Amino acid sequence: MLRQANFVITVAVLATALLTPPFVRAQISIRPPAAPRNQQSLPAISLNHLFVVLDPQTYSDIVKSDFLHAEFAPMEQRATVRADQSYRGTYLYGFSTYIELFQSTEAAARGFKLNDAGIALGLEEPGAIVDLQEKMAAKIPAHQSTITRQYSGEQLPWFYLVEPKDFPFRTWVMEYHPSFLAQWNPSTVAAANEGISRNLVIDRYKSIVDDAPKEPCFRDITSVTLAVDKDTIAKLMQLYQLWGMRLRAKGGAVSLESSDLAIHLVPETPTARGIQQIEFRLNRMPTDPAPRRFGEKSVLTFHGKFGTWTF
Repeated sequence: MLRQANFVITVAVLATALLTPPFVRAQISIRPPAAPRNQQSLPAISLNHLFVVLDPQTYSDIVKSDFLHAEFAPMEQRATVRADQSYRGTYLYGFSTYIELFQSTEAAARGFKLNDAGIALGLEEPGAIVDLQEKMAAKIPAHQSTITRQYSGEQLPWFYLVEPKDFPFRTWVMEYHPSFLAQWNPSTVAAANEGISRNLVIDRYKSIVDDAPKEPCFRDITSVTLAVDKDTIAKLMQLYQLWGMRLRAKGGAVSLESSDLAIHLVPETPTARGIQQIEFRLNRMPTDPAPRRFGEKSVLTFHGKFGTWTF
């Protein structure tokens, strides 16, 4: 069980911290996670975001798309500097979820390959992530860490992360740090600097995006279709059920569901690996609802109140 005492910093470490540059000091001066809720069940788990590693042409077409910038979603290219790593990507923001895209040749330096992908789930009750780690302890080895993000030259606590160790697919649970909104591009409205909900944090991200559409089409991701090998399907079924998702299996189809997300698991093939498709809710239909194509095979389509993006 995680205890506050595990995070107590000794006088000797404090003395060292005062003599250490801010980039390093941030890693040892972060507050511990909120106390566990000590409740029998976890709160509902939701999608935070997902990432996909794309070929250079597809990535370039997306970055240069006038439609995506002007109508689809608040969108930015950014460099993220953390205490543990740095990277560049393109981000498309919804209300509570977002899409993170990497270019394969750039992502190779971080060990990623074309079509690699990841799914980040989120908790919005303070301390829930401590309960989740305790629930995992007896069944699936996991590690917990505090992820930081640079702002004005300082590394600020961004979110708590729990992810399974030595797992064949990149997936994790995150809970935003309670001080993040008060420190990262803080609002002049005090109430806007409190809370850990996904939509509050995404609102902060969107607040610094230039020329964001006033009425974007993209609302939130509702389902993800993921192609992985059979062993990984079995491990994801176990993991996501442990995290409170419901299993639905019909014929050869396997899905894990929460209140606002479905993850469909399908066997990978030589030509299909990673995230194959996402479905999302719309705020509105595009002015021109014609399909949009990016690269050789990525297609964005719209149908009624929903849209589909294949990769």
